[in-house]
Amino acid sequence: MGSCADDGVIDHRHRVFGYDGLYFVDGSAISAKPGVNPSLSICALVERAMTFIPEES
Repeated sequence: MGSCADDGVIDHRHRVFGYDGLYFVDGSAISAKPGVNPSLSICALVERAMTFIPEES
């Protein structure tokens, strides 16, 4: 996660730099080791990322 493509692959809204409409949500977006079982942390990231995707009309 970074502020531009030179700093990371995705921005703070999980959008991939240079690819419109492509979002990346995975455990690798966590910058530090969250613990033994990171599944709840990853689920929280996914829920947050989905709030940034616009609804289809």
